[in-house]
Amino acid sequence: MIDDSYKITLHTTDLPLTLNRKFYDDMIENFVTIQDSLNDIFETVGNKKQMADFNKKLSQLEARINRISQSGIDQVALEQAVEAVLKRKGVI
Repeated sequence: MIDDSYKITLHTTDLPLTLNRKFYDDMIENFVTIQDSLNDIFETVGNKKQMADFNKKLSQLEARINRISQSGIDQVALEQAVEAVLKRKGVI
C-alpha cells in the first residue's frame, strides 16, 4: 500500500465541461504535477544508476588493491607503463 503522501492527485472527473479559464488552470496544474513527478522519478533512477556505476568502480579498485597486496605488483600500472614505453619507442 502506498502512503498517501506519495500519491499523485490529478484533475480528472472534476474538470469543467466548458473550455474556460478554470479548465485551463486545472490542465496546467495537471501538467505541472506530471512534470514534477516525472522529474522526481528520473532523478531517483539517475541516482541509482550513478550509485551502481560507483559501486562497480569501487569493486574494481578493491580487486586491484587485493591483487597488488598479494603479488606486490600493480599489473595494470605495469602494463600501462610498458605500453607507453613501447609506443614512445615506436614499437607499437
